[in-house]
Amino acid sequence: MWQQVTYLVVYHILFTMFMWSYFQTTFTKNDNIPDKFKLSILAYEALIEADDEELQRLILEQNAKNLPNVNRSANGSVRYCEKCRIIKPDRAHHCSVCEACILKMDHHLLHNRTTLEALRAPVFRKGPDKQGFDLGKKNNFLEVFGPRISLWLVPVRTSLGNGYIFPCRKKFEDSELLLTTYNYTEDEERSIGCIRWKRTNRNKVTEMVY
Repeated sequence: MWQQVTYLVVYHILFTMFMWSYFQTTFTKNDNIPDKFKLSILAYEALIEADDEELQRLILEQNAKNLPNVNRSANGSVRYCEKCRIIKPDRAHHCSVCEACILKMDHHLLHNRTTLEALRAPVFRKGPDKQGFDLGKKNNFLEVFGPRISLWLVPVRTSLGNGYIFPCRKKFEDSELLLTTYNYTEDEERSIGCIRWKRTNRNKVTEMVY
């Protein structure tokens, strides 16, 4: 009798969690990409009227200099989506089904990479690096699941960050920040300000503190 009751309780708990997760996955809307990544009308007209790739690259560079982007395209230029007319945020990609650019498109892997990044290394100003966003297994896990252990198995949003600014490995961080004039807004500082990094050497992040 008690065994049957236990089975029923466990079954219904698992079934409830499954359905909750399914509906969260299916019906949760994607976060909107902030307007600051969109080209102004004048910038877009200048871009489509540019008669060579170098001029287009310069126009995109000019419009991206005040954005928090560190990723580049395969040829080292600013990542731009012609369909959405936006400068792509880091780790965002265009979805042909949604017909829109999606923040941090695709699911997470153990090494804090999406499957797209696993197949094609993300490019930084210093070159491609498949491990560029890898903060170590522990910190990768905490960045995705958050610091509250009680919520790790609950299908609610617990991930840290805002979806378009990401901490990266130390060997890139200093050089990338020096090449941008971007100033964080108060909301962005609150979003990523809960993370402080402690390091014991140049390349390894050893602890995430909240």
